[in-house]
Amino acid sequence: MAKPEENQKPWIVAGYIFALLGGFFGIIIGYVLMRSKKNLPNGQRVYSYNTNDRQQGKMIFYIGIILLPIYIILRILLAV
Repeated sequence: MAKPEENQKPWIVAGYIFALLGGFFGIIIGYVLMRSKKNLPNGQRVYSYNTNDRQQGKMIFYIGIILLPIYIILRILLAV
């Protein structure tokens, strides 16, 4: 039960796509990959995903955080 979840590639790919296209859903996917934990029967909390998937989640999260305000500003400026 303490082993990390396997095969997160589809979520990682989707996270990058969403982060690059607008940010919001990419931010959510990145945050979940980066911070998700599960409880073991002995009460210990461990990360749900392996280190590489958490690092990918962090990158997705930061890309989304950076690009979302840029897209919002561009939409406002181009709408005027």
